[in-house]
Amino acid sequence: MLLDTSVIPILSEMHHLRRLAGNFRGLFAGIDFTQPIYSSLTHLDIFDGGWDLSILVAAVSVLPALTHLCLNTQYWDRVKEDSSGVFVGCPTLEVLLFQWSMVTTMGMDEYESNKEPRILDVRIVIGVYDDYFDEWEADARGSLSFWAEADSFVSKKRKGEIEGQLALLSVD
Repeated sequence: MLLDTSVIPILSEMHHLRRLAGNFRGLFAGIDFTQPIYSSLTHLDIFDGGWDLSILVAAVSVLPALTHLCLNTQYWDRVKEDSSGVFVGCPTLEVLLFQWSMVTTMGMDEYESNKEPRILDVRIVIGVYDDYFDEWEADARGSLSFWAEADSFVSKKRKGEIEGQLALLSVD
């Protein structure tokens, strides 16, 4: 979903909004995440990239209920080297997810070069998808979602059932 500022009044009518996904470029300068509409937002998927990671973290750090954040893979290199800024800025995060598209050649190349990362924070997860919107719709309808898979993966890492430094969800 491509969001522009005309969508904000529509969203403001959605009380108890919990999940939001879209392209937010241009909105972070004008969107006020301190508005009551966003106070119950737990899951945020940001498709677009291109701004400084610290600006993005500052923008979403005011979301009091944010537990799940999915970032564009453009941020992966910066986060895998130092994730502390994201988790300090967003202390309620339980999962920081990066999704690679398995449909495009570029996505496959990125995935291949990052498929065995060693990370220090158990909350970081790499996922892959064929059709994001199909998976999003399945989640909206109550089917197992990439968020549920990521939650399970993090839980297993915390329990020591899988190595804590692994980040990659298995590819089906």
